[in-house]
Amino acid sequence: MSRRPRILHLDTGRELRGGQRQLAILAAGLDAEGCEQTVVLPTRAPLAARLPDSPRLRVLELPLRGELSPAALGGLRAVLKGGGFDLVHAHTAHAVTPGHLARLGLGTPLAAHRRVDFPLRRHPLARLKRGWPDLWIAVSQ
Repeated sequence: MSRRPRILHLDTGRELRGGQRQLAILAAGLDAEGCEQTVVLPTRAPLAARLPDSPRLRVLELPLRGELSPAALGGLRAVLKGGGFDLVHAHTAHAVTPGHLARLGLGTPLAAHRRVDFPLRRHPLARLKRGWPDLWIAVSQ
């Protein structure tokens, strides 16, 4: 029997909106398939209470304040280095940067998720981050 993938989900939302609800549904489905998951959230994010209670699912709260928070990046990097993850899944546009920076040099693929149809800003960082994920998952063009 082959090993189920280990997934690190990264969501920067401090509220409970559609994207966070979708992540809770995805986590429950992957848990039912036997996948090991770690969900990284901002401190006191309401999504933590919506996630399945499972020995295969770990919730980790980090001080995710901005895309370049040194404390969050250090914590995320340590989790990735020690976790043997097969995938980092950035569930918000603001999660792409810390997800990408934390995985540098580790060889862990990054998937990014867009649920809205408005384009990423034309800010230089937004233009850069378009090319960082190995895979974009979108529900629109």
